[in-house]
Amino acid sequence: MNSLDFMNLLVGWHYDGSKNLSQVGMQTLKKMIIHQDSGLAMLDFAKSRKDLTDYDYWCLLGILYIHGGYWSFITPNLWRLLLSSSRPQRNMIMQPSERRALKNLPEKVVCYRIHHSKEEHDWISYTISRWVIPEIVKEYRKHNAFYSVEKFEVAKQDIDFFFGRNYEDEIVVLDRSKVKKIKEVNNDRI
Repeated sequence: MNSLDFMNLLVGWHYDGSKNLSQVGMQTLKKMIIHQDSGLAMLDFAKSRKDLTDYDYWCLLGILYIHGGYWSFITPNLWRLLLSSSRPQRNMIMQPSERRALKNLPEKVVCYRIHHSKEEHDWISYTISRWVIPEIVKEYRKHNAFYSVEKFEVAKQDIDFFFGRNYEDEIVVLDRSKVKKIKEVNNDRI
């Protein structure tokens, strides 16, 4: 697959295709694709973010967020900064089906955080797909990177984003004080 096909796949996969990226947005996306799986992709985004349209900003940031390879290069505080932008069209980071799913969540949402180490003290994402936890834990254990699973509850109104990709339903809560710990899950039963 050439880079142009990959770009079309990414943009089409991320959105309903009703809008297009600007020329600057497409140039940024091309650079991000060249630097995929490295921190340079985030740098490409950061360098051009002031020249991006609001749609470009949210579309490209969504691509960076969903593409799990970028996580190891970006701190939760940087994600908070970028995801807290006051730019209009904030919901465009999510697909239409994800916006509907967020709207249809119950008023109180039970979610889980899978910790990869006891040094992990800051995060923004939680899974609401209980069934995926054993698979993720199994993968973490292969790399000696599993520490614990915690169960939380959060009010729907405090959820910033919902993503239904990457084989799970994931929520993002930028203000961790809004998420209340219920308990640590018995790791022997996972």
